[in-house]
Amino acid sequence: MATGGERIAFSFGGRIYTMRPDGSGWRRLTGGRHARVLGGDAQPTWLPDGRSLAFVRQTGRNFDAGHAQIRLVSPAAPGRTRAVTGRERGLLLDPSVSPNGRKIAFARVTRTEGGGSTSAIVVREIADGDEDELARVAATERLEGVREPAWSPDGGRIAFTRYELDRDHDFRPTIRVVPVGGGPSTPLVDDAQAPAWSPDGRRLAYASVRDGNGKTCGSDECSINGELYAADADGANPVRLTENKGNDRAFSWSSDGSRIVFSSDRSHPGYGGGEVYSIRSNGSCLRRLTNGAPASIDPDWYRAPGNMSSAGCRRPRSTVRVDLNTDALSRARSPRALWLGRRFGDLLLSTAQVSRDRGGRTSSLVIYDDCVRFELRRCPHGLQIQQASVCSSQAGFGVLDQSFYKHRVRSFIRRGRLLIDIGQGDLSTVVGSSFVRVFPEAGHGSVRTQLLAALDALRPVAGPPVAVGGTELPRSVVRRLNRVSRARQTLGNDTRTADRLGLSLQQERRLIGLADAVRRLPRVTAVGC
Repeated sequence: MATGGERIAFSFGGRIYTMRPDGSGWRRLTGGRHARVLGGDAQPTWLPDGRSLAFVRQTGRNFDAGHAQIRLVSPAAPGRTRAVTGRERGLLLDPSVSPNGRKIAFARVTRTEGGGSTSAIVVREIADGDEDELARVAATERLEGVREPAWSPDGGRIAFTRYELDRDHDFRPTIRVVPVGGGPSTPLVDDAQAPAWSPDGRRLAYASVRDGNGKTCGSDECSINGELYAADADGANPVRLTENKGNDRAFSWSSDGSRIVFSSDRSHPGYGGGEVYSIRSNGSCLRRLTNGAPASIDPDWYRAPGNMSSAGCRRPRSTVRVDLNTDALSRARSPRALWLGRRFGDLLLSTAQVSRDRGGRTSSLVIYDDCVRFELRRCPHGLQIQQASVCSSQAGFGVLDQSFYKHRVRSFIRRGRLLIDIGQGDLSTVVGSSFVRVFPEAGHGSVRTQLLAALDALRPVAGPPVAVGGTELPRSVVRRLNRVSRARQTLGNDTRTADRLGLSLQQERRLIGLADAVRRLPRVTAVGC
């Protein structure tokens, strides 16, 4: 454990926290109404004296409607913040404080007329607000931009990341360096991003994408996941320190340069989560310092002068924390929202959404794709649970009556509940007035067993448990099943029944299977929709 009051600042759930370098001693510095919108409070960076830190406060629901501001907070006065910049439209990103504590560099992204954007590396005097632009890029079809400024320890240069799309629609970053006094920037490391100089200025940590060991993709383009490298300050003699398919980013050195703290989504790559890790600067002794949902990101190590980092290699026992806003789930009534709790086995709740249709009926989505395991190979499949009223168009009864549907469908009873397998890897059930589908995501282990366990564990977020066997079905569905069942009983076989009712043989068999299962339920209520 580090001595002399070294602390690591980071963002968790739209709030700024600090912790000791071994992952213990969490302390919240910001929070309240600003959390959990667009970005909340994020990207903390210490001032050199350790008495305060800067961070970005992002509010609003999207880029165009949002506002950003850089503020300061003191660990001695949590919750009390003051502004460094005004509230600006667009984005303010990646603040970095100069070694003398008088200036702050950051990236500013603004919209231009016609829907484009411009990004710039800006240096601002903290005291009087004077600004200088050191680099500026207008985005074209290659979506160029600049981000992640980092001061050199001597205060004379700023390294930053410049990126653009390549022919394969992958973002390709380059670390460049520019004099603080102004002048042209020069390339420092190709295929690299997120620069961080060591305290003595002799080494540079960064994320290299040259290995291509994984991608995180949006709708039209991808970012190649980065691996931690350390090189000489001029980019020579690079050494790879990590190897995984996740995205390693946001690096910061300990006081003596012996360790590097960073964030990574290696426990579940591509899902936007992340935890804080530290590693020795030679690539040994990797430790996870946080464990929870939502993501813990943007770590910055306060480097107390003269401190020596003496953290051992034994993996600490980090407390599992889930700080997700579930108020909307608790308020849902038509029907009541169901979930598996904040933790289901080794999976943590990571998404909780509620919507309402024109009829006032609610539907919900809860996702469990954050894994508490350190090793990816030990993480189970993530789970996605979609819920809607049995009367909603989102309920899955319609697929049973589709003539063109070719997958094998099976309806059966398990522990007093109706279960439906439509042959696409997911399972559905009816709980009270809710139609619930459970989907597997990426992971390891037995999918079928996990899905059945999840369906057995479903319970309301608020209110008493739903009685097993209290099944509600739309009256139209019940009538349809009764009609098919009576015809089958009269005609004696599936082929004649299908012909008489104008159904395909597959349709008739699916409906008969559902009708047989429904008859075995303890109690069914037909409801008008």
